[in-house]
Amino acid sequence: MKTVPRIRARHLVLLALGVTASACSSKTETPAAPTKADAGRTGDDAAAACIDTGEHPAARDEVMGVVDPKRGKVLFFGGNTGVPKQCNPAPVPNGDLWSYDMACKSFKKIAFPDGPGIRTRGAAVLDVAGDRMIVFGGRFRAGTSGAYTLYNETWALDLATLSWQKLDTTGTPPAGRTSLAAVYRADTNEMLIFGGNSSTNGLAFTPLADVWALDLKTRAWRQIPTTGTPPAARLFHSAALDPGKKRLYVYGGGDANAFTGPFLGDLWSLDLGAGAWNLEASAGAGAPAARINASMTFDAKAGRLVLFGGHDDGVVGNNNDTWAFDPASRKWTAIVPPEKMVKPSPAFCVFPPDFTTTNLAAPDRRSAHLAAVDTAHDAWIVFGGTTDCGLIDDVWSFDLGTSGWTRATKARVGEACLRGDNKAQCSTLCQ
Repeated sequence: MKTVPRIRARHLVLLALGVTASACSSKTETPAAPTKADAGRTGDDAAAACIDTGEHPAARDEVMGVVDPKRGKVLFFGGNTGVPKQCNPAPVPNGDLWSYDMACKSFKKIAFPDGPGIRTRGAAVLDVAGDRMIVFGGRFRAGTSGAYTLYNETWALDLATLSWQKLDTTGTPPAGRTSLAAVYRADTNEMLIFGGNSSTNGLAFTPLADVWALDLKTRAWRQIPTTGTPPAARLFHSAALDPGKKRLYVYGGGDANAFTGPFLGDLWSLDLGAGAWNLEASAGAGAPAARINASMTFDAKAGRLVLFGGHDDGVVGNNNDTWAFDPASRKWTAIVPPEKMVKPSPAFCVFPPDFTTTNLAAPDRRSAHLAAVDTAHDAWIVFGGTTDCGLIDDVWSFDLGTSGWTRATKARVGEACLRGDNKAQCSTLCQ
């Protein structure tokens, strides 16, 4: 159908603005099957340790968070909770802090007097040495028009006390930015950041290609000089670190045309010792479709990169495919193949229930979600994000050892109807 690319392109414009299709109906939460994160809690001990608070965060995307492996929790902060109204923008930036217990599969809202405030599109890393979550960047705008405030502050959340501290840094800090990528480097105890968007205009992007490091002990910023041909400036990209070979990997994202594409699908590595950039793989056949707002991690045991989800600039849009990249062979392999379009969209924001081949063994197709590694259980935890049905609030776990997905909590909103409890009544994708 010739109109499909145009329809999907318009959907991409709304996605880049933080807008998604109309939300699905609410569903009642039911107990989920145990995951690897349940290890260590069994029988009466598990029952005694788990208290259902009855709390549940609003569905959201653009959230910042980490896994606290010592305490078996996911901590996440901020993000956007605004569900579009008839496909019109309705962003609601958020500043709350939540904890998710991976063994109990329960959420708890954390009260704090002095935190970073309301913001979205920042980045967070786990400071292993300091037992903290470090948050940098992001944006906020009061109201629906005008310039955004971009942040270049650094905040630390003490994971033992769940208290915030604004870090007073030295040196020249990076410019304020959004939609950046950040990783933690254990051997130097640094947070590394790459790229992002420095535009305060919500209708334009100014992509960046600089690399910075913050020493989390001395709190000193330094810009990392690089050689070779650097990757194109970008935002909405993904990054991961190979700690053994000391390489920073950067994948995909968008440039100044990130509203509609074409998106980027290249993979680069930065040798942190030599400061040299190298193109590892180009977009094209045998590689993931070019995309924005995907997530990527380095699987140290298998020596591979793992990529999940994101939004492509083709006819499907949001994805739930999972890919592995082997640095030795420089080849991508689809662990979970992408869903394929079955029936095209007849109109903007209208999707047949069988729009794609539904893979119930993987999370619903999504982008701009939270993904963080649970090092204690060799698992990758995914929460929330943007789907074709709005914002979603479920939790999934990817076992890095078996390369399989397990749903930890069901979605209350944002899930395609063929995945939920009302399959017989489905008339559109978002029932």
